[in-house]
Amino acid sequence: MLSCVQFPLWGQRSGNRKAVKKDNVTVEALMDQYRFTEAIERLEADIAQANRRKKPTESLEATLEKARSFSVMLSATEKVYFIDSMVVDKQKFLSAMHFGEDCGFFDKASALVPESVKTRKLGEVAYRNELANKIYFSQQADGISGLFVTERAGDSWSRPKALSGIAHDGAVQDYPYVMSDGVTLYYADQREDGVGGYDIYVTRYNAEKDEFLKAENIGMPFNSPANDYMYVIDEVNRLGWFVSDRYQPEGKVCIYVFQPNESRQVYDAMAMGEDWLREVARLTSIRHCMLNKTALAKAKSRLQQIIDSEPDRNSNRNANRFLISDDKVYTSLLQFKSKEAQRLAIEWSKEKESLDHEEERLERLRKNFDVTEATATERQRLMEQENLVYTKREVVNDLAKKMRRAELQRK
Repeated sequence: MLSCVQFPLWGQRSGNRKAVKKDNVTVEALMDQYRFTEAIERLEADIAQANRRKKPTESLEATLEKARSFSVMLSATEKVYFIDSMVVDKQKFLSAMHFGEDCGFFDKASALVPESVKTRKLGEVAYRNELANKIYFSQQADGISGLFVTERAGDSWSRPKALSGIAHDGAVQDYPYVMSDGVTLYYADQREDGVGGYDIYVTRYNAEKDEFLKAENIGMPFNSPANDYMYVIDEVNRLGWFVSDRYQPEGKVCIYVFQPNESRQVYDAMAMGEDWLREVARLTSIRHCMLNKTALAKAKSRLQQIIDSEPDRNSNRNANRFLISDDKVYTSLLQFKSKEAQRLAIEWSKEKESLDHEEERLERLRKNFDVTEATATERQRLMEQENLVYTKREVVNDLAKKMRRAELQRK
């Protein structure tokens, strides 16, 4: 795989940023190198000089505000351990990303959003949740592109509803992903207070108020002066993904694969030193922050399992076989003579499909479970999944008994 290499960044953010030059070093160059403290000192001096000369300072003050914000963000750079990175064509990046089934499904919005829902210009990528009953996507409204959701209602889809609570103070919002908890939403937004073009944000749904909380920038090293988006966490397989065009030529992007943290960890800036912190925040090379050899091999093995399972992921399951008695097995709903038994067979089929899905998820959890390294969260997740599968098996078995009884008792 091609690794991601460095090219100049800051110019990707905006073409109208005014460079402030002194001693042959511009503020733009300082910002590009994450030398925010020096940029702040330079800007403060330039603003003071502009005030003395009675010249406008609005542009300088706006840049100063950003430099101060980014300086704070740099000091809180998350400690992330990477697994791999690869350079791909921008138009084909989705095909190079490999998610477990529990992550739901991604596709170009034009392909995934139902025709009945397409009323306005769509964004780039849409997301369908694990249960396949919600599709999140971006579409234009009032001159800007915001996030919407449509929900399955029987065989149709509801009218798109804007995600309440998410401020539309950027030009474009896109690349949504909702975690399996149904609450945590990641997406990309082009906001003026962001680091780059697209920055990655996270928010959570407040059920009581029926709206999302104020979104937060997830910070460095995920966001940069370039475009960063398509942030996905595969909890079951302990893999994280995001896409960036930092350091890339036109038409190319880099896909980063990392191991997500159970809780946010940040670098000790004092112990690391500013130069090192800048390097890991900029992701000039993931070699600085790779997993150790053993953990890296395990992570790549989990990724390979997902890749190996993909050819069969969309294949049809074996047709249901309805066991009626020791010598009677139905292979079609049309064979039922009892309407009640037929109704129970339909319900059984749905529950059986759900059970199969949860059993597959349990099997993946067990394969990835390491007794010596498992966290409390992973142990709890495995126990909850085992309980869920046990409960669903009870439901399936009970429905099977009722279905057989109803069919055999029909006169």
